[in-house]
Amino acid sequence: MISEKERWNKVARTYSKKIEEENSQGFLIREKSLNPYLFKALRNVKSKKVLDYGCGDGWLCGWLKNRGAKVVGCDISERFIKLAKEKYKGIEFKVTNNKTSYKNNEFDIIVCNIVLHITKNYEKILNEMYRILKPMGKAIITIMHPDYYKSEIANFSKNQETLKIKVEGDIPVTYYRRNQNSYEKAFQKAGFKIKKKQECKAKGKKIKEIKKYFEKSFFLLWELTK
Repeated sequence: MISEKERWNKVARTYSKKIEEENSQGFLIREKSLNPYLFKALRNVKSKKVLDYGCGDGWLCGWLKNRGAKVVGCDISERFIKLAKEKYKGIEFKVTNNKTSYKNNEFDIIVCNIVLHITKNYEKILNEMYRILKPMGKAIITIMHPDYYKSEIANFSKNQETLKIKVEGDIPVTYYRRNQNSYEKAFQKAGFKIKKKQECKAKGKKIKEIKKYFEKSFFLLWELTK
């Protein structure tokens, strides 16, 4: 069976291209549905040490650096990290697993953006985030909204716990079916306090290609504190 790491190595370049291609559905969904909320949560990053946990091709690290953050990115996929290093010079990127080499209480802010719902052992990531976040530090977590598991985007059957969606050829990405309560219990078990929860519905002028994303929330965002 292919591991999560192997799977993301195989689809990294295609996934990155699909998400970053202007006016593609993936690009528009992210720009209209998620980024307005994510950027607002990250509005005060100047001179802060920030970790993008599960950074993919590094696009958010680039955004954070441009706003004065001392940013670091890590990801399970060597190919994503290679892409990130090619695209964003002057940023430290590392290949990591659920256990990182960062020091205790190292980061002011940790972002885990669109990662946990495609990760089997997500509790381990939360425990590691808590360890390396400074006391009173902030964690920002976003996932695909659990309500969309019942939609045409990720059509789980009633008792189905996982769904595989093909990104490139025959390589599927696994989505894990969890409700909001499951995540929130895991946050609290890791030690976090929930400061805010935000349902992310598309904003601005409606665009025909993603009309349905203006009608309901496609993403969910939490702000947590240590």
